[in-house]
Amino acid sequence: MTATADTALRVRVHHAIGEPLCYTSVLDMGRHWERLLRRARIPLAYSQGYHPHPRILFAAPLPVGYRATDELLDIVLDRPHSPAGVRALLLAQSPRGLEINEVEAVAPDAPVLQSLISDARYTIELWSPASEEDIRGALAAFESQTEVVRTRERKGRLQEYNLRELFSSLAYAHPEHLPLETEPRVHQHVLEAIARCGSRGSGRPEELIDALGVPYRSYRITRTGLIWSSDKEGAA
Repeated sequence: MTATADTALRVRVHHAIGEPLCYTSVLDMGRHWERLLRRARIPLAYSQGYHPHPRILFAAPLPVGYRATDELLDIVLDRPHSPAGVRALLLAQSPRGLEINEVEAVAPDAPVLQSLISDARYTIELWSPASEEDIRGALAAFESQTEVVRTRERKGRLQEYNLRELFSSLAYAHPEHLPLETEPRVHQHVLEAIARCGSRGSGRPEELIDALGVPYRSYRITRTGLIWSSDKEGAA
């Protein structure tokens, strides 16, 4: 049996992640998907070898605590199935915090998603006593610098990196004027950012918040989209 115009051997799942699933680790997220696909009776293809595993191809790991509105993963099937049928099966088994937006057919020999991603878009909601002017000024100061040195721990070692080069776009979107219930003078500010994402390194919005140096009480980060390398080159 071969794939037709109405079926596919590889499908791409566009999905959103909210609470409580957003607090799941990257490793556990993979396990969640494996269990979901088995419960949904999706006809999965498996890798070869002594320890076969389902061929699920994630675009980019979502850090713990981040929400997302359009994440991507590819599923390789062991026999052709309609994207609409796969979506219906997933919808019937999806846990709280997972929304299946769309399922589309992908060519079996298409490049893996991780090799195509270059950047990601983020919305940052920041609850802070700082004024809009203060936060705009902090953003401008960050963008005016060519180097903002930070350190991260990797494999038990501290490594320096330039946070500034990981963010290609920053903007103050708007104030929401939604104070925290416990602190009425703390208001919500909404920022938008485009940060590097993938094998060349990833910009973390929470590190940007710390680098801005403005006081804050809490924040919420949502990844709103992934940017393909080809899209970035076309926009250059």
